[in-house]
Amino acid sequence: MKRTQNRWDSGAYEKAQGISGLRYFEGDDLKYGERMKYQADTQKEWIQEQKRENYLKKQRELEEQKQYDEETLAQNAMRGMLED
Repeated sequence: MKRTQNRWDSGAYEKAQGISGLRYFEGDDLKYGERMKYQADTQKEWIQEQKRENYLKKQRELEEQKQYDEETLAQNAMRGMLED
């Protein structure tokens, strides 16, 4: 039977299909772009979190070293006073 009329949506339908007439194949990764963007965003968040953790760790170490130095100076001052 010969077609006498075109469908109203056939132009958009044909463009979406492609050469073979199939829209999707088994195993096609239809959400590849979304997944890659999500993974990139997640990785950026993890990197920012690691930077924050490393910064806080470094600050804690510096604070501990500062406190140790102050205690050592106080002990040495006390020891000097006792020796006099």
